[in-house]
Amino acid sequence: MAEQLGWASRDAIQPMPRAPSVLPQRLELPVSPSRQNTVDVPEGRVESRLVVRAKRHLQNGCVVLYDLTSSYLEGRCCELAHHGYSRDGQPGKPQIVFGLLCAADGCPIAVEVFEGNTADPTTLAAQITKLRERFTFDRVVLVGDRGMITAARIEADLAPAGPDWITALRAPAIQALAEDGGPLQLSLFDTRDMAEIVAPGYPGERLPTPPVIVGI
Repeated sequence: MAEQLGWASRDAIQPMPRAPSVLPQRLELPVSPSRQNTVDVPEGRVESRLVVRAKRHLQNGCVVLYDLTSSYLEGRCCELAHHGYSRDGQPGKPQIVFGLLCAADGCPIAVEVFEGNTADPTTLAAQITKLRERFTFDRVVLVGDRGMITAARIEADLAPAGPDWITALRAPAIQALAEDGGPLQLSLFDTRDMAEIVAPGYPGERLPTPPVIVGI
C-alpha cells in the first residue's frame, strides 16, 4: 500500500481545484482534430500535464501500450456521440470513444476523444504521430490488440512511420500456421512453453508462440 501511495503522490495528476461558482465557458478535454472546429473543446491542460509527467517514465526503445474504451451517454446534445461498438454493454445508446496511450508501467502519457462510431484501427495513425512529435526517440515499440494493429494498418501506418510493434494474430492466421507441415507445430512445446517461428507470409517479422506478431 505504501508503494501505491508513493506512486500516487509522485505521478498522479494533481487534484482539480474546487469548482468555481460560475462554470467555465469551455471544458478542456483533448478531442480528435477532425472535431476541433465543430466542438468548442480545445486540446487543453489534460494532455499537457500527462506529457510532462510521462517523460519520467519513457526512454529510447521503450514499450508503449495503446487501447480504446467507450462510454455511453444519456441525452442528445453531444456532437461526438454516435452509435458504435459498445464496450460497456449499452449497444442501444450513443457513446463516445477514448484512446489511451500508456507507458509499460501503466502511467498514462496521452489521451484522445473520438466520435462514438470510430473504428479502432483508424485511430492508430494519430497515436503514431503523437509518439513521433512529442517524444523524440529513435525507437519505440507500440503494443496493441489484433483489432487495432491490423495488416492494413501495419502496411499503411506503422511501416512507413518506423516504430516497432507487437500484436496478436487472428484465428484464421493461426490455423494456417498450424496446418500439417506448417511452421507452428505442437511439438515446439514439448520442452518449453514458448518458441519463435518464421513464416513466408510474415517477412521480417518475429512470431513468438503463443502466436503474436513482433515487428522488431
